[in-house]
Amino acid sequence: MPFEPILIQDGPVKQDFTSYRVLQSEVRESAIKLQNDKQASYLGVDYDLNEVSNINAFCKKHEFYSESDSSPWRSLLIFKNRTQNRVNELKGCMYTSFGDAGVERYEITTKEQWLNLIHDIFYEHFIAYAEEEVDYMWSKVQKEHFNWMRNIN
Repeated sequence: MPFEPILIQDGPVKQDFTSYRVLQSEVRESAIKLQNDKQASYLGVDYDLNEVSNINAFCKKHEFYSESDSSPWRSLLIFKNRTQNRVNELKGCMYTSFGDAGVERYEITTKEQWLNLIHDIFYEHFIAYAEEEVDYMWSKVQKEHFNWMRNIN
């Protein structure tokens, strides 16, 4: 991405169509929080400013999030891209796009919608997958979406 490094300064910072604010982290004294504007796909992230001498702590967390059955990310298929004036994200069956024109959110309800969105917005055509594998992916995404909907209602 052709962006300048993130400025670590007090007050709001504008970067293209998004903005963020640097705050003191509530998680750790040695950390800062980048709080995104409300239209961003996530509210913010905390960064510990202490230098890490080795990668072991990251490896353990990475292993959990990518391989553990109890990881909240394990069963979620996510597509995300950013263009010059928009961020597009598909998490399971929920599509969100935001940029200069505002936020657009909607639920994907059919396999045809899902595939068209993945082809047209994320440029993925599943060339390396057989039709049965794509069908399986859709059924798994749909099942996880129904489980998520049941849990939030």
